[in-house]
Amino acid sequence: MLPVLFPDRNERTRALTIWVTSTAIGLPLGPIVGGWLLDTFWWGSVFLINVPLVIIGVIAVALLVPESRSSTPVPLDLVGVALSSAGLLGITYGFIAAVRTAGRIPARWAPCSAARS
Repeated sequence: MLPVLFPDRNERTRALTIWVTSTAIGLPLGPIVGGWLLDTFWWGSVFLINVPLVIIGVIAVALLVPESRSSTPVPLDLVGVALSSAGLLGITYGFIAAVRTAGRIPARWAPCSAARS
């Protein structure tokens, strides 16, 4: 989006610098602020802090980003949506199952692990 929004090379360089700098500041700042919120307030405050940020972001996008539409609309890829949903479901279930086993090897995987050791 930056090349479209900032066609001038100098403006694009400045915009990219601001984007990279805000990301570089936000990556370490997120866990720090999250930890402070957990120590100071209830655990839900970690999620509630995003509400004003999302509101500011939506307003900024509505005011600053120009409307752009393709001349040839692309239909919704239902097969891709179904496969992505199934993949995310599988990954999520895998994490939940891993937490439930708490590091133990499930009985159905025991022959596989015994052959490797």
